Amino acid sequence: MSRSLLILVALSSCMSRSGSEGDRAPASEMADYARQEEGTMGERKARAVPPGAPAPSVQLAKAMEMDELSVLEPPEEPAAPGGGDDAAPARSWFPESFLWEPRLEVPVSGSTQLPVRVPDALTTWRVLALAHDRQGGQAGALTTFDGTLPAYLDVSLPAALYAGDQLVLPVSVRAVSEGASGTLSVEGAGALSGAGVVELDLGVGQSQVAVVHLSASGSGEGRVAARLPGVDAMSRVLPVLPQGRPVSSRTGGALHGQQAVPLAGPEGADPSTQALRLWVYPGPLGVLTAELERVAAGADQGVYGLAVTAQIQALAGRTGVEIPEARLRRARLLARQRLLRQAQAPTGPQAVALLVAMGGGDEEAELRARLVRTLSDAQRADGTWSRAERGTLQGVITLTAAAARALPPEARGARVRAGGALERYAREVDDGYTAAVVLASGLISDETAAPLRELVRQAVRVDDQGAVTFQPVDGARALEDPWGERPGEVQGLAWAALALRGSPDGDKVLTELISRYQAGTGFGAGQVEALALEAVVGGLVAVDRPVAVLLERDGAALARGELDPSHPGQAVWLEVPTGGQGGWTVRVEPEVPGLAWGAELLSWVPWTAEDALPGVELESAVSPLRVGALGTLTVRLAAPSGESVSLRVGLPPGTSLEGPSPATAGALRAWEDLGGVAQLETRPLGAGEVLEVELKLRPSFEGSFSSAPITLTSGGQRALLPPLRWTVGAAAGD
Repeated sequence: MSRSLLILVALSSCMSRSGSEGDRAPASEMADYARQEEGTMGERKARAVPPGAPAPSVQLAKAMEMDELSVLEPPEEPAAPGGGDDAAPARSWFPESFLWEPRLEVPVSGSTQLPVRVPDALTTWRVLALAHDRQGGQAGALTTFDGTLPAYLDVSLPAALYAGDQLVLPVSVRAVSEGASGTLSVEGAGALSGAGVVELDLGVGQSQVAVVHLSASGSGEGRVAARLPGVDAMSRVLPVLPQGRPVSSRTGGALHGQQAVPLAGPEGADPSTQALRLWVYPGPLGVLTAELERVAAGADQGVYGLAVTAQIQALAGRTGVEIPEARLRRARLLARQRLLRQAQAPTGPQAVALLVAMGGGDEEAELRARLVRTLSDAQRADGTWSRAERGTLQGVITLTAAAARALPPEARGARVRAGGALERYAREVDDGYTAAVVLASGLISDETAAPLRELVRQAVRVDDQGAVTFQPVDGARALEDPWGERPGEVQGLAWAALALRGSPDGDKVLTELISRYQAGTGFGAGQVEALALEAVVGGLVAVDRPVAVLLERDGAALARGELDPSHPGQAVWLEVPTGGQGGWTVRVEPEVPGLAWGAELLSWVPWTAEDALPGVELESAVSPLRVGALGTLTVRLAAPSGESVSLRVGLPPGTSLEGPSPATAGALRAWEDLGGVAQLETRPLGAGEVLEVELKLRPSFEGSFSSAPITLTSGGQRALLPPLRWTVGAAAGD
């Protein structure tokens, strides 16, 4: 009886001998580190990576979930430096894993071929093959093979540099089984400048390290090309990041046809360093798919995942789209675990938050029923809910409206009583936020709703540049949300979008709310994240045909992408350098409703004396540093009595953090090496105390370097400070 085999094949490197990445922190994370900190100043949480730029490990993980061949494509083969007839293509492709083939069918002969291009890294490659036949028989094999050359170059670069850095680059030449002689040439290009030549004459088994001085003359992509004629050639790239304090401005909203991108860089920004990023979601399923990725990865710390999975299943069912069951299952599992912990003995307001986060799905019916009973039992005789015996009328009204809205239609008695209470108290409402919450409940008459709707409209402010804000009250008057806290801006926009849905003012608010959404962090709205998601998803419709997305300036296309209706969960991401010019537009062809878009302009401005954290003083000193040797960074901190300080300090490229010295370790609650950044959390400081911490670190590259900005957090406040400047000498004996 003939039998065929189905084989899974994966290829990855065991260890790197040539073409190593130096500092292992992903360059995209280092490039966005400072911008993450800028994004945490308000409600928005820090983004781990920029939209559309997952780290290589994420790319591989996604490939392993696919049921199709996934091969990382090599770049076009560049010519080796120097030109000439003998200029062979330079080695330039160095992924650590590059093949995932989960469905390779093998004929009865038991063998087949899978042609692939092996990357340029000189390393030992591991091939894992797992097989099974139709009768359930299983087998597996693991083998390795070497990618090597008789003699080769090795250029080890840091993950990133900053503009103005000076790098002494080591280039090693190894003669393994053949001699290597001739003129080694090394040259920087792009954002790197500098060159050098070294005469070599190596016998078999010998090696030599040459050094070349390179300067990061500007920001952008830096390239290093090395060539030893007749032996080997390499080409490597690294990002060179701008100097200065990062400033990010964002906009976005609903996109129908052509939309101006009203972003302008801050005064003093270097135009050559600015970049514009644009993303377009193909209707609600695109937003929900991005949120599913986030909650399935464990990024959300609440039960919000239930709302995401319920909404995405409902939408997918209507559109016939298949959603990865593994991610759905993981998101539901994580959310249920949190739900069970949070729902053990909830109060009325807590039950409101949990019911809102659970959404309208059929999951956890028994627990949902218990929460509904808890909420109904907490209703007072007059039809209202309150967090305490005494509370502000405004707080009672918002909790009553939110609680009644969270109850299902079958809780008719409680909803009717709440509607009566809202009708009675509606005339007492004099701010746009409370009016929006009452309107969103859907429990009041049209006659009562009219003046409340006008209050919400008056709170929607549009400035001269078209930016929308929601300002429910003038002055410093404090408002309470349904949970007794001061409502954040995103929460206010979400309630207003629900209250004004279907009106021109509602479209403006929805546009602003969409602009606050970021893949990887959501809306940053905490316990009302599900409310913001509901408002956005309810205001968008799905794409039913291919749609071209064009980013243009003065009618000329700068970048182009396409939304594919067969992949409604995939967004378009575009990024272009700006050159300091404005006048961008985003356009879609054909014009369709239901698209959500966002744009971000990233700029760098010079550091100023205002860059400080009030009440916190910081001093630092660095001992002389040498490549490969332990050095010391000493940090001295003073802060208000009883406050602890969270501190992030950028390190020189390729530097490993060994930890605090034993003498000062007691000053810290925790420390961590984030790959190019040292993160510290101090114990609370005493009155007048100056805390001193000594950190031991070991640099890998010689030169003069800047690093990521210093971030200080204390007492709920955060500030970015200018980075340290580092000088690292050659290794002892060089």
